[in-house]
Amino acid sequence: MAAYKSAFAGALLAIFLGPLSYLYVGKWKKTLLLIPLMFIPIFNILVYLYIFASMILEVRRYNQKAFRRINYGVIPCTCGSESKAGSKYCRDCGKLMLKDCPSCKASVPANDYYCTICGKPFKDKVQRKKIIQKIAIGSVIVVISIFAAFLSLSLAQEQQTREAFINNVKLANFTIPEHSNSKSFTVRYELSQQKPAGLKGLHSHINGTGIVAPDYAASFDGKKINWKIKSLDSGNKTYNITLYYNDMLLDSRQFTTIID
Repeated sequence: MAAYKSAFAGALLAIFLGPLSYLYVGKWKKTLLLIPLMFIPIFNILVYLYIFASMILEVRRYNQKAFRRINYGVIPCTCGSESKAGSKYCRDCGKLMLKDCPSCKASVPANDYYCTICGKPFKDKVQRKKIIQKIAIGSVIVVISIFAAFLSLSLAQEQQTREAFINNVKLANFTIPEHSNSKSFTVRYELSQQKPAGLKGLHSHINGTGIVAPDYAASFDGKKINWKIKSLDSGNKTYNITLYYNDMLLDSRQFTTIID
């Protein structure tokens, strides 16, 4: 006999288990189809909302079928239709609906896993069910393993790219005025490589006596750097241009500009 399911239990399973909650009502295909979507962040909320609403509906459908089978004795077929108790063949697809129990010889529904008269299992059906369960669980494990491996590979590749950048990047292509008629002048230079997206902790400084080079006066697009520098007085102004990654010095250059 089919057992009734709790809509509340189905809703809780939907919240905490996502697609795996469909196993509560025997929906293997739905479980396998929806699990890959859970690894796409942008779809997570939509998938969970769909599962939550759908799970309650699935439980109601399951209970309706269970009610019909228990109270009216209808027999379900794999094609989805239901026939009256005692029907040997499906009324829609013509598939065999009844089979003889090898132990007590009673006629029982062909889809049952156990005889409803003597309780003996139909080994082929039970084994098939176990195989399906193993395939479903194995598929879930494989999908999760592939996703974890892909994520690990992506993180490792990203880390390797950042480390290669930090080990090789230098300051390059300087445009430094040798003379300036104004106490304000612009220094332009760039990195030898484009900064990887998401890399934090990379910063450059200009330090010198008698000059002002505030961070907010610089523009940086990931490779080119432009500084607006102000001199406090005239004369030879010597200054260092440095490149740091966090507290690690990557490169340092010294220049002189004569302020008239």
